[in-house]
Amino acid sequence: MISKGVDLDAVIYCTLIEGLCKEERQRDAKQNVYRRTRRSPLKERRLRGLRNLLAKGRVFCDLPTLVDRDSILSWDTRPENSIVCRPQQRNLHGRFFELFLMHQAYELAFYTSYAFVGHGLCFVEVDHVDFLKRVDVGDFLRFKSCVLHMQLESPDQPLIHVEVEAHVTRPELHTKEVSDTFYFTFGVDQESIRNRLKISNVAPGTKEEARRILQRMDSENIS
Repeated sequence: MISKGVDLDAVIYCTLIEGLCKEERQRDAKQNVYRRTRRSPLKERRLRGLRNLLAKGRVFCDLPTLVDRDSILSWDTRPENSIVCRPQQRNLHGRFFELFLMHQAYELAFYTSYAFVGHGLCFVEVDHVDFLKRVDVGDFLRFKSCVLHMQLESPDQPLIHVEVEAHVTRPELHTKEVSDTFYFTFGVDQESIRNRLKISNVAPGTKEEARRILQRMDSENIS
């Protein structure tokens, strides 16, 4: 058994292409070191928050028998709904009425929260709405909802943050695009809180979910 380091023979590059690849890898390594040393405190905080969120989700995925029983993966709170955009929902300009989409998204978000908590809810606010793509009459629209994250710091006022995405689906073209995103916040009925209702927390299952949670928490100034 060797108790000290051993010198290794240097790697010899036989061709010009191998030598160029070595130089490119060395430049990339130096740039990565430079970027790490130049990170701002805000970016460091975001990366730390992303790692913490992913650490919770990895336990669910890799060690399901050892997870926190008071938490659940975000994708396990995801119901869906589909509609066909009909002429009755057109606005004065002949396009599909966006407020009708918001109403459909709200109903799905309310159901998502109600099924998650299992008790009475109260609507708090519409956090943010993005109308990304025009929706036309005849489009097949698919809504996907999930509990994005929870605010449980105040036991008397827990808040449920729900994300709803609307997808324009065209099976004949094999395409699906996100047309709208909605973010809703719901509170829990005070009577249920007085009865010591136990509310679960949510954790992201993928890196993309963790990024979305962190983005919403930053926009809402949630630490």
